[in-house]
Order: sequence, then C-alpha cells, then structure tokens
Amino acid sequence: GADGRLFGLSARNGDVKWTLAGKEQTDRVLRAPGGFLCVGPMSIRYLCDDKSGNRKPWRRSFGESISDKPMLAGDRLYVPGDKGTLTVLNIRTGSIIAEHHLSSSALLGPAISDNRLLVADTDGTVLALDAETGRRLWKSSLGEELNSGGTCHKMTFYIGTARGNLMAMDMRTGKVTWQTVLDGAVQTPPAIAGR
Repeated sequence: GADGRLFGLSARNGDVKWTLAGKEQTDRVLRAPGGFLCVGPMSIRYLCDDKSGNRKPWRRSFGESISDKPMLAGDRLYVPGDKGTLTVLNIRTGSIIAEHHLSSSALLGPAISDNRLLVADTDGTVLALDAETGRRLWKSSLGEELNSGGTCHKMTFYIGTARGNLMAMDMRTGKVTWQTVLDGAVQTPPAIAGR
C-alpha cells in the first residue's frame, strides 16, 4: 500500500494471514526466494518470510527513480532507472554487483534469456548485454519511441512501439526480422502464446 504495508492473504478465502509494516510507498511487489521485494519510487526492500534465518532483510536506495519493473533472474535483480542506469543487485544481500550507464533516457523493464539481458529505453534504443559480465553484445535503434519493455522467446525479442509497430528482433544480432502495425500504441510487453 501507499504506507508501505504488505498483506498476505489466503488464496482460498481472502483472509488476511499476515501484515508486514513498512515506512515507505510500495509501487509493486515481486516474489523472491525466501521473501518479497517491495519496489518503491527510489528504493527496494527485501522482506523475509524464511523462518530459518538464512536470509536477512535489506533495503537499497537509488540516486534516480526506478522507471519500470525490475527483472529477477537467479540471484540477481536488474533494476532500470529513469536516467538510463541499469543497476544489478545481489538478491541475498542487496549489494550492488554492477551499474551500467546505458542511456540518457528512462530504461524500460528488462528481459532475460539465454544469458542475454535485453533492455530498451523510451527513445527506442534496444541493447543486449551479457547477463553475467554486462558486456554489450549489440545496440539497435528502432527509430520510434517505446512505452514498455519487451519479451524474450526462443532467441527472439518482441517489442512494441508508441506508434503501434510490433517488432521481432533476432537476439543474436539485434536485427528486426519482422514487424506488423497494430491499431494503437503498445503499452505493455508482448505476451507469447503457443510455441
């Protein structure tokens, strides 16, 4: 909620099972190993529900606003910033593994597949990075503004533009393999159905 509280409800009947108090706004919550990530405008809190004591809560603040949904992959959390910085956190400790200054525009929600991290900015640039090292694999300009990140599936990255173009990009090269015009702006990452 706006006051930072997190509620755990029964999926069967909606009964409140627990409440965790917080002191700051929570915009979205992500399930993480042994707990939850509470994402606020400029910070992330890790709250434990692991009673074994193997995990400890942590909080990390950022020098820029979190611009879109972070991506959790293994023990890493990829956090997009509104000034073009992608911050990589260790999910166990909250410590910064790396910071990549990728753009001067707001970054959109990253996607990851086959050790490739794909991140786009609102100006229409898509970058592929090695997910372990952060080394840039390729950079491609779509020539159109973007409202949301994309989706990875079978070495293809699907992304839509503010003008309604849905594009498929080869994740190895960054080349657009096809595009189709939709009736209106693409506001969310595409969903994949079927094979």
